[in-house]
Amino acid sequence: MNTNLKLFKDYKLNNSGFSIVGVLIASAVMMLIVTAAMSIMNYVFNGTRRVQQKYDVIEITSAVRSLISDPTTCTNNFVGVDIVSNGNSVTQITNLDGSTIFYAEGSSYENGRITVSSIDIINYQADAAAGLEQYTGVAELQIVFENTGSGPGPLQVMRRLKMRVELRGYSGGAPANAIAFCSGVGSSDSIWTQKADGTIYYLGGNVGVGTTNPAEQFHIAANMMVDGEAYGNAFFYSSDKRLKENIQPIKGLELVEQLNGVSFNWKKSGKADIGVIAQEVERVLPELISQTGPEGMKSVKLANLVAILIESTKELHQSNENLKIQIEELKKKLQ
Repeated sequence: MNTNLKLFKDYKLNNSGFSIVGVLIASAVMMLIVTAAMSIMNYVFNGTRRVQQKYDVIEITSAVRSLISDPTTCTNNFVGVDIVSNGNSVTQITNLDGSTIFYAEGSSYENGRITVSSIDIINYQADAAAGLEQYTGVAELQIVFENTGSGPGPLQVMRRLKMRVELRGYSGGAPANAIAFCSGVGSSDSIWTQKADGTIYYLGGNVGVGTTNPAEQFHIAANMMVDGEAYGNAFFYSSDKRLKENIQPIKGLELVEQLNGVSFNWKKSGKADIGVIAQEVERVLPELISQTGPEGMKSVKLANLVAILIESTKELHQSNENLKIQIEELKKKLQ
């Protein structure tokens, strides 16, 4: 009797639908499919949002350019701003008579897709270093936008619009560096964007690492490490006297005599090379040594050794001149 009952239950389970385990597996698969679909939809949505934000920036920039191209509107917005000092922030941009605020710091636009993070007037370049023309020149209106939400693309985008400015100092007014008159110049502007990790910026075709204002095609505002070899037609080092203080002459020959030139092979590549040993240089010229990495590997500012070689050569030359004089004196005594 019990055997027949068990067979009946097995038959009923196999012929009446899914088992509980089967239902659970099917449910899990469905959940995975739904989750994947939602992730794809969210990615597409965020990608579309970034495209919309890009056009939002273009639209707002175009509107601001149109406003400041009118000299009266530009002047009404920025008159009195000290253009030479740092931190010359502008809180808002208005229409001609100032009755309507078009854009303001901290405000969101385009259905909340984009926020105006900051408005500044920067990079004043005078027509001349002195005279009245030091109070006339060009500057840039910088607007930084922040994209809201997540997704691919930059977190920040900045636009810079060029302006022609005249400062109060031109007519003897005060403060001398405050804007008295301005007008937008042309339709050109530059742009930088910040990567999602907040490290790299692009400005008018230039790339900057650690700086929002790259001055060259590739500008690094901190240290750089290269494991391989670097090539170039020329390498320049900052050396302007205006950057230095406590300038003192050095005794080149005395320092050179304490240094050793050596030949060696690099352990990693086996390549033969010549140079100096950082630890030896450190004992004589510690200011030429830098340490990097967790192991504190030491590097030498080899280019700075040129200054020592220059002075040592001059000292040797002077020594030779003194010897020549002594030899001539000895010759005269022997005659």
